[in-house]
Amino acid sequence: MSFQTCPKCHGEEIGDRVVHHIRGVSGKSIRVDQPVRTCAHCGHDIADDFDVQANAEAVYRELMGMVSPVHLVCYRLSQGVDISDVAEVCRLSEERLHAFESGAILTAAEDREVRKAMWRLEAQRRRRRRKSEDDGDPDVERDGGGHGCNGPV
Repeated sequence: MSFQTCPKCHGEEIGDRVVHHIRGVSGKSIRVDQPVRTCAHCGHDIADDFDVQANAEAVYRELMGMVSPVHLVCYRLSQGVDISDVAEVCRLSEERLHAFESGAILTAAEDREVRKAMWRLEAQRRRRRRKSEDDGDPDVERDGGGHGCNGPV
């Protein structure tokens, strides 16, 4: 949802700015830069879905490398891994991982398990690739994976 007019006063002059927040999360203070649109007429700050997502991504990114929903989806797609594979390795339910990818927040323990699962899956992929190379398989992926996304955090 993107606003073309202010939902409060219906003004049409909407400007962009960045709001700097200091957030206390998990006992740490972090700075989050959140893009917002502001009505020039009444001064109302307007945050659409993209702004909320950008804020959430900043919080995950700044929290000592916590896995973000976007990072997990990107990793799974780039590596050809199903959510069931991640669930099996990290011992979380598929439903919990679907909820996380849809915006639910993981506990610190769940985050550790997801990061470990990503590393384990990456190690398995590398072992399979090495075995294929040793067996002389010409179709083996040799670029190290990634495909534009960072690997495990």
